[in-house]
Amino acid sequence: MSADTSNAAIYVNGEKRGKSYSSGGGNRKVVLDTSNGKINVTYKPVPGKDI
Repeated sequence: MSADTSNAAIYVNGEKRGKSYSSGGGNRKVVLDTSNGKINVTYKPVPGKDI
């Protein structure tokens, strides 16, 4: 997953991650971009796997 914002913060499972965040290396991809808003991502990880 990768997320970028130019004018707000990114939150992953309630934790503030700043204006840019990247995680994971699996075969599923989530890309989020915003220029004037907050990005909130909540997920339930699979046991033994990263996002």
